[in-house]
Amino acid sequence: MINQNGVGSPREDEKRPKGYVFFRRFPILSSILMMVILSIIIVFVFLFLASRYTRHGENVVLPNVIGLPLETAVSLLESNKLSCEVVDSMYTLGRTPGTVIDVVPSEGAKIKPHRTVFLKVVAFGKPQQSIPEVSNMSMRQARATLEGLGFTRIEVRYVPGEFDNLTQALATSSGKKLSPGERVSIDTPITILVSSNNIDLPSSNTLDSEWDKFLSDSLAVDSLPKAKKQEKKEEPVEPMDENERWW
Repeated sequence: MINQNGVGSPREDEKRPKGYVFFRRFPILSSILMMVILSIIIVFVFLFLASRYTRHGENVVLPNVIGLPLETAVSLLESNKLSCEVVDSMYTLGRTPGTVIDVVPSEGAKIKPHRTVFLKVVAFGKPQQSIPEVSNMSMRQARATLEGLGFTRIEVRYVPGEFDNLTQALATSSGKKLSPGERVSIDTPITILVSSNNIDLPSSNTLDSEWDKFLSDSLAVDSLPKAKKQEKKEEPVEPMDENERWW
């Protein structure tokens, strides 16, 4: 029988397990004790799983892959139980496309097996840029604009013009005019055509090169000095005779 306090009679409690009797007599204390035991079990399970996941005590020394082709670097990393991912590429003049130029973490670092290594390689294709509008800029400003876009092979060629040190146009080394907005490779040789009033245009019978034809067709009209306007001469007015002055 259970009395009004929720506790069974002494005879009935003796027949039941001691744990049950303790739980019935001290329910709050029993609940706290069960939560503590459950928390300890959860902590031990978490530590066990974390140790398995992080591979505590296991590590691999990252081999040197800088300077290797991408395929060779991937094979070397996989043989060391590592995976890799290409996260960036940069065009470098004179270097073989696909060559590894940087790695994160760095060479010799100790990392866990089956981790990902991040690679930076030489770009497989040459990057391109749009030709900017540089007409009527100074030579220095036009050159700085091109260098800011990544162009490195820049030359300056002076052409006939009314003003000194004023950019007329951009062209390739062969004389092909480059229009604003046209996309070309950043290693394309670009010539800045800068005006100078101390240079004469080539004569029509010496146009034996692409440059001469380009200058004659594209710049001759714009660069010729403007003709001075002739002032109108006023015709002298003959004096009138006394008889003609009717007023």
